[in-house]
Amino acid sequence: MPLDTSILNIYGYKITRIHGRKPLVYEARYIGKVNFPFCKSDDLRKKARFVRKLNHETIGLRRTELHLTARKYHCLSCKRYFNQRFPGILKYKRSTEAFRAEVFERHRNGHTQSYLSKSLGIGTATVERWFHDYLERKVAETKNTPCPRVIGIDEHFFTRKKGYATTICDLATEEMIFLFCSATIVALWNYWDRI
Repeated sequence: MPLDTSILNIYGYKITRIHGRKPLVYEARYIGKVNFPFCKSDDLRKKARFVRKLNHETIGLRRTELHLTARKYHCLSCKRYFNQRFPGILKYKRSTEAFRAEVFERHRNGHTQSYLSKSLGIGTATVERWFHDYLERKVAETKNTPCPRVIGIDEHFFTRKKGYATTICDLATEEMIFLFCSATIVALWNYWDRI
């Protein structure tokens, strides 16, 4: 029976075996094309085989590991050696990008470093470092975003308990920029101070 590879949430891999409980282990291999990272040659010779053990996204409350069968290659064109690279996994990392993104989102949503460290089996310093890495990426993504030329600010009644809500939008592109539950000038200034 073929194994469903969509459970990995990274594509181009073939699962060969699933075993274990805590952690659940996926044994897989990459089935895409191997490219030499230096000279882009296809003239490669297979050398030693090894297994990369990586932390991967959790399933419910269960930790998972991804064990990838990898190879060392020798380029016959430029005579250099290299270890196989994988999409979705950065060089020298012991975790997939999906797992690092999960740690970032959980920490951003209120999970403490100590809780993530205990439940995911990583250090608190690792949680902090990954969180800062992803914050820098988020800032880099919006760094060159053009400032809206025409801003619209409108408040409307939200609920009796919350009162009014204020919407800030870009009128040129008709996109909402921000929404917050208040209609006071102090809340507006606090919002602009944050950005």
